[in-house]
Amino acid sequence: MSLLEEVGFDTVYSFTYSPRPGTRALELEDLPVELKIERLERLQAMQKRIQEERNSRWVGRLTEVLVEGRSKRNEAKWGGRTPEYRIVNFSGGARPGELQRVRITSSTAFSLLGESVLS
Repeated sequence: MSLLEEVGFDTVYSFTYSPRPGTRALELEDLPVELKIERLERLQAMQKRIQEERNSRWVGRLTEVLVEGRSKRNEAKWGGRTPEYRIVNFSGGARPGELQRVRITSSTAFSLLGESVLS
């Protein structure tokens, strides 16, 4: 947890602890499922807070987005990724495969929201 706080990763892929063949963890005593879940939930809550803070720094910025297609959560918007691989959902005209200039207007822990800006 202290490493997570110190480094401030953009994202992490986390799962409950489980021993893996060929690792030292296989030699250790396994943990109760309840403890594994509690630890994972604490870690993910901290990471969500970190992601919210980091993504909020993008609000107001103009960035280039590679358009992937319609937003998965809102067909009226477009979705794509920044050069840093951040997910952006935005309004305005676009076509999959093109680069689009987008002004970031708000953020969540998991994506940026914005509006297409004409060049």
